[in-house]
Amino acid sequence: MTNNFDLIETQWLAKNLEQVIILDGSWYLPNQKRNPRREFEEFHIPGSQFFDIDMISDKNNSLPHMAPDSKTFDSHMSKLGIKNSDQIIIYDGIGLQSAARVWWTFKLFGHTKVGILNGGLPKWLSEELPVEKKINIRSKSNYKSKLNKKLVRNYGEVYENIISKKEQVIDARSKGRFLGIDPEPRKNLDSGHIPDSLNLPFQELILDSNKTLKSLDEIKKIFKEKGITFKKPVVTTCGSGITASILAFCLHLIHFDKYSVYDGSWAEWGSIEGSPLIKDN
Repeated sequence: MTNNFDLIETQWLAKNLEQVIILDGSWYLPNQKRNPRREFEEFHIPGSQFFDIDMISDKNNSLPHMAPDSKTFDSHMSKLGIKNSDQIIIYDGIGLQSAARVWWTFKLFGHTKVGILNGGLPKWLSEELPVEKKINIRSKSNYKSKLNKKLVRNYGEVYENIISKKEQVIDARSKGRFLGIDPEPRKNLDSGHIPDSLNLPFQELILDSNKTLKSLDEIKKIFKEKGITFKKPVVTTCGSGITASILAFCLHLIHFDKYSVYDGSWAEWGSIEGSPLIKDN
């Protein structure tokens, strides 16, 4: 295990299922054609509950799954029976895709005891560890969050940063989408990237063999190879704030905590007429 419950190994969790709160944070792009809630209802890691990224969001915003306000988050966590003191472990059905977004959301609202299952559900299943179909319901709690605004950036702040260059912007999308060669999976979005942003496709941080994260030394090396300096704050971005959170999580693992997530990401930037952007095609 790494960094005191930040990254949890499957074998440890299998022996400690009743000591932690387990959340399935699966979410999929439209073109992945998977239904996370339906898959959760078919089977899941014993004791786990479903964290609905689309539901636990700002429903007044037309952008996808934008972070909710504190009142909304507290209400959903209370309904799930989660307490401020709980140790939370998050996984998803890809290995590491949306679990990091749930991790970041908890961090955003001041929950410190939260980690991610290394390799997620695919690794759990590959080791023939137990699953169940039972829907777990806990007694309602009284969750009280404390928003940490340092962990999030909005459109205006990212726009201003193009001039000030106070922060580095790192894009987790694929190279083709970043360059503006490949189309965006969402309709009516321009293609390209934010000026002066760097590209680090999140898949480069994950081992293909078992969907676990690469070693911390490898992660640090990859960030440096992409031109990122650890002397300057980092804003992570992607398509809609999901995989940007993987970059944020990896920065946290290597003890670099001057990171934030551009919540609207390209779903916002690419939809606003006049947004400065670069195409390399």
